[in-house]
Amino acid sequence: MSMGILRRIVSGSADKITAVPAVALVQQSVATRNDSSSAPAQRATASSILLLLPHISEKASALAALRTYVFRVPVNATKVEIRKAVEKFHGVQVARVNTLRGEGKPVHKGRISGQRKRWKRALVTLRVGDKLEMHVGV
Repeated sequence: MSMGILRRIVSGSADKITAVPAVALVQQSVATRNDSSSAPAQRATASSILLLLPHISEKASALAALRTYVFRVPVNATKVEIRKAVEKFHGVQVARVNTLRGEGKPVHKGRISGQRKRWKRALVTLRVGDKLEMHVGV
């Protein structure tokens, strides 16, 4: 089990903090997904946990001034799922969602050939008056 990514959960008291590996959270979401009977609820549950990883770059910082924020999302996430997750977790109103898909480039290391991962980014534009504070201190 990889302990590289940890999510901190603060329980009742302020000084008691326990670390839960992100792998455990994904396993919980898969168990929830297998127990439910409706397909749309499965996708929303599975993608909402993996969804909101901000993509930080110079271009993303420039777009943030225009109320457009960039997120790394799973390759199979839809625009509707992205919109619902941003509205749910950040408490803002989304005006538009655009997505970018990238195919993994072929790579060669000597005789061994492979391919990099596919990726997907979402450009989320918020309505006038809404703002996210995710690039503070970067």
